[in-house]
Amino acid sequence: MHAKLSPQTHRSLSTDTVLALLVGFVVLVAFNIHRFLYGETPVFPTDDAYITLHNAVVLVSGKPDPNFVGTAALCGSTSLVHVALTALFCLALPPLTALNLTLWLGILLYGLGLMRLARVHGAAPWQAALLMLAGLFAAQTPFQMLNGLETGLTLAGITWALVFASQEKSTRGLAVLCGLLPFLRPELIVLSVLLLAKERKLASLGWALLATAPFLLLLWANTGSVIPQTIAAKRAYFAESGLPLEEKLAIAGRHLGAFAALVGTGAIFLPTLVRTSLGRIGLLFALVLIAAYVQSLPMALLQYYHRYLYVLLPFLWLGCASLWRLKKSLGQAASLGAALVLAQGLFTFPTHWSTYEGWYQEVSIELDGLTKFCDTIPNEEGPLLLHDAGYMGFAGRKKLVDMVGLKTPAAIPLHQRLTEPSVGKKRLDAVEALAKEKHCGFLVVLQGWEEFHRIGAGLQARGWTVTPVRAFAPDYPVPERNRYQVYKLTSPSLLSSP
Repeated sequence: MHAKLSPQTHRSLSTDTVLALLVGFVVLVAFNIHRFLYGETPVFPTDDAYITLHNAVVLVSGKPDPNFVGTAALCGSTSLVHVALTALFCLALPPLTALNLTLWLGILLYGLGLMRLARVHGAAPWQAALLMLAGLFAAQTPFQMLNGLETGLTLAGITWALVFASQEKSTRGLAVLCGLLPFLRPELIVLSVLLLAKERKLASLGWALLATAPFLLLLWANTGSVIPQTIAAKRAYFAESGLPLEEKLAIAGRHLGAFAALVGTGAIFLPTLVRTSLGRIGLLFALVLIAAYVQSLPMALLQYYHRYLYVLLPFLWLGCASLWRLKKSLGQAASLGAALVLAQGLFTFPTHWSTYEGWYQEVSIELDGLTKFCDTIPNEEGPLLLHDAGYMGFAGRKKLVDMVGLKTPAAIPLHQRLTEPSVGKKRLDAVEALAKEKHCGFLVVLQGWEEFHRIGAGLQARGWTVTPVRAFAPDYPVPERNRYQVYKLTSPSLLSSP
């Protein structure tokens, strides 16, 4: 016989249902505004988003990768959940629409999670709505959730884990999420371990392993590994682990300071984390995460406007929500703090959104134009060597070789043997060896990258013929540093052959 709900519980369920509908309405309005402003066919303002899309399409097709010969479908995928959801939607929708649906699902789940987090900690409905809006607009969160990457789903996953962990009784939901978090972002395995350790229940570990198993099997069956190779590829190519500690700390300090400035008023909730066990887990996770990036890849703290640091924001919102459990004056302070976060987010939104529009333009104009140009190159002239492998892999028809190694795993051992131990001094040796091994006939490089890495100039200095073949009109709207140049390559051995 089921126990009857008290009138108070009935009211609570009714209120939370209304709040959930409010979140759904806000997200639906935002979706339609975005679709009206940017068109029915989505464009994602990051090249990496198209790696996800390409991998999802190849995974669904069940056929060999047409662009990266001999490469498994999931190579280059960091977030297996993100790819799997997109692939699932690809069964019924066009690929671009499928990825867009994945992004908006992440936004919806994150909004619902923020609302529920506030309610679990005793917030009134208007306070829960305030925290939801503050979390959605804080810093550059709109850009991060709409850039085609997994950040929205990751924020949702962490937030719901905090919701379940905040409840008086442990639930299977927390254990299942602990199993899924590492497949949203690999570094979240640290958070999963900390949350499971707090539970101290063998059953929770069992449920976590059960949630983990399908993704481990999929990754193993597809790539022969249970660990995504993307982190190893980036670490080896960028070769920052061997830098002096003082230099790494200086790089990390600059980027952490810039991120703190973006978060702004949200940082006022940081001290509140010390007073709760869940908050202290968040602080420990943050320390481990930052230390790992300082050690192995400090420049990653800047990439795509600090995207790897956004996993820390749900803990700030936890700090805010936890104050609503306390006496009235602290609850009022939490409400004021959330209002300040929202006010800052709305005030800076136009400036931050211009970043989205700039990247949107570069993808829709520059990467699209580059891909169409490269598709005119005859196949018999050899594959294209490049560093941004997403958009051209998805939208183009050429055979491609990724010098970083995300989509060409053969590059990883070269960089591990040459680039990483030399702290980048032998990067060109690795790239040249890869170009010769894969018989690359062209080099595609962002001009900003060329200024820093000197790939084309370096090959030319070693005797390669490196000839630019892509021309730009005088009124071309993309800034010069953000244009991709295409170079015809001829190796010294071919030049010297009779």
